[in-house]
Amino acid sequence: MANWKKRPVDLKANHNWKSKKGYHLFVADKGAIRFLFPETWIVEPAKSSIRFFNKPHPHHSSLLSVSYFNTFPVFTWRSIPLMKLFRSVVEKEGDSTARGNLVDASRPDIEIMWREYSYQDPDEQREAYRRVCLARSDEIQALLTFEFFPEEAEKSDAAWREILGSLELGKYASDAAIGDALT
Repeated sequence: MANWKKRPVDLKANHNWKSKKGYHLFVADKGAIRFLFPETWIVEPAKSSIRFFNKPHPHHSSLLSVSYFNTFPVFTWRSIPLMKLFRSVVEKEGDSTARGNLVDASRPDIEIMWREYSYQDPDEQREAYRRVCLARSDEIQALLTFEFFPEEAEKSDAAWREILGSLELGKYASDAAIGDALT
C-alpha cells in the first residue's frame, strides 16, 4: 500500500469507465477500489493512504484518506460481523466523541459501516468532524476517513454520500484502458 504510483492511462475510444457531472472516478489497481469524488479535489499519495482534499494544504477544509488491502481467501472475513470489527478497530481512538449512530450502508455486493465523530483539530484549535468508514467485499477491505469543519458540513455530506454510494471493491477490469470488462 505504501508504494503508490500515479500512472495515467490513455483510455481507448470504446472505454466504459463512468463518472457523473462534477465528479471524477478514482480507480486503484484496476478496480480493487473505486469511487467518485468531487472533480475540484486534489489527489496525492501519503505514506499509507491516498488523500483527497478540496484545497491545497494547509488550507484544506475537507480531507478524505483512503487505504485498502487484499484480504486473500485464506480466512473468511465475513465470519466476523463488520460491526464487531468496526468497534474493535475504529472505536478505540480516544480523541473523538461519537455523533449519532453507527450507520450500516451495506449493499448486496459490499458491506459498509460508518460513524461520525467530533474532535478538536490540533492545527486549527477548533471543533472538526471525522467520518470513519470500514467497507469490505470478499477480497478487499477498505478504510475511509473523512475530516471536515462544521461550516463545510453540507458540501461534505453531499460528497460523502456520492463517495459511499459509488464505492466498489474487488471489481477488477482486465484492461484499465477499457474499464468494466470484468475478469
